Amino acid sequence: MKKEILVAFLAIGFIMAGAFSASAGTVTWTLIETASMAQATPGADNLLGTGDDGTGDLCNYDDATACSVTGSPSVGAYSFSRLGFVQTSSCALGDNQGSTCTQNSDCGGLLGVCVDCNTGAGGVAYSYFTRNPSGGSRGLGTMTATVCDNGFTWTNMSVGTSEVLGGSGGGCITLTAGSGGGNSGCGAGPSSTSVSMDLYTSTIPNCGFKAGVMPGIALSGGIVDAGAGATGSLCGYTIAQIGSIIADAGLGAGNYLSILCGNGTLPTNLESGCLPGASWLSVMVSKTSSSLPAVCAEACSTGGCMAGTAEGVE
Repeated sequence: MKKEILVAFLAIGFIMAGAFSASAGTVTWTLIETASMAQATPGADNLLGTGDDGTGDLCNYDDATACSVTGSPSVGAYSFSRLGFVQTSSCALGDNQGSTCTQNSDCGGLLGVCVDCNTGAGGVAYSYFTRNPSGGSRGLGTMTATVCDNGFTWTNMSVGTSEVLGGSGGGCITLTAGSGGGNSGCGAGPSSTSVSMDLYTSTIPNCGFKAGVMPGIALSGGIVDAGAGATGSLCGYTIAQIGSIIADAGLGAGNYLSILCGNGTLPTNLESGCLPGASWLSVMVSKTSSSLPAVCAEACSTGGCMAGTAEGVE
């Protein structure tokens, strides 16, 4: 019943850095998982893999129902979202999903259910982004882009998430059809993106229940040539900390690291329990071994990927 909430987190962060090749082509980014991040929780710096991490989060990474109690992950993710709920309780099921409530009858219909949103200290909860085995093709932990010298177009996203509220289980996010174009960045250097995401939960197996759409999610950061190393900070990670992630993920010559981050407020009209109006902060860390160009200079030929239309994700 609370599965719509976990979806929010995923929605918030999923957009990975852009991938590009010297001519139009396809690049796939994969979310980074390592044993060192198992059970890690972001500290005050809102980053994973730094000195102030907590060490007891059984949902990083585990997408099982009630993973906060029963989880036993062997790997963890650097990618996560932090959600701050403004509703104390909300309709997770019924005719008035997403509305504030105090009792089940406020939610309408035979299935109306009012749930507590105020989990964690001050109504804050974390969810981790990576592969979601129970999410099927919607939760593989990969993002695919058509790329060229002046930008990239997302064509597919399938990102899994751990649960946000206890007992909810994992969820998935995918690309909203038609929202993948107009992203900036090319090879090592700055990158940014803004797309809409479809949110799914496992109320129906394999993330078969669509819980809503998160429009206009914007993230920015950059891409690092793992062989050359970082030349500056990204999303609060120092050069040294980025180097530690590269080493931890086993990246080297021929590999690239993407770090993107953002924050904002979710729409107030979402029909998903506890999500309307919630604040979010997200960090996404992924890798690719695809070849990327050294310089963004020339536009793509005949329309190019910047004029392309993203495909829907099933």
